[in-house]
Amino acid sequence: AVAPPSSGKKRQRTDSASAAADAPISAAAVAAGSGNYLVDAAAEYLRVWDADRAAWKFKKNRQTWLLKNMWHPGMVRGPSFVLLLRYLEGLKGAARQKTLEQAQKILDEGLEEGGGIAAGGNGDAAAKSVGLAGSADPVAVEKQRKVTEKLRRIRFSRADALARLLC
Repeated sequence: AVAPPSSGKKRQRTDSASAAADAPISAAAVAAGSGNYLVDAAAEYLRVWDADRAAWKFKKNRQTWLLKNMWHPGMVRGPSFVLLLRYLEGLKGAARQKTLEQAQKILDEGLEEGGGIAAGGNGDAAAKSVGLAGSADPVAVEKQRKVTEKLRRIRFSRADALARLLC
């Protein structure tokens, strides 16, 4: 079989493929890493930005990944989030506005729950949202409720820090 003639245009890579294809991260970052290439690459990107601006190079894919995943502590860990806050001080334009809107939405959702996040909340909605309400194992329901509430509090505190920074 003969392949159809090429149109001469290169296929564009997807965001995840582009992010993964960016320059490799340092061996030290891999050794101390999480096992997730994108998490480690984002942490290394922020570390180099903070420590060695001359060696740092802007990467749109890394910034986009960070902006999409900054709310989850498993994707952007505490030390990286501190660096991310400093990095985002220089954020401009539509990305700054969108990030501020996301932070405000998270803050509004937390406050609409009757102070649920700020005050701890009751977590019933958390159990229902993951399909554990009515489960035969109350220990699993309680464990999931605690994990969900912890993630909500972290999201809320991150949104609060970002809103204060970007306003």
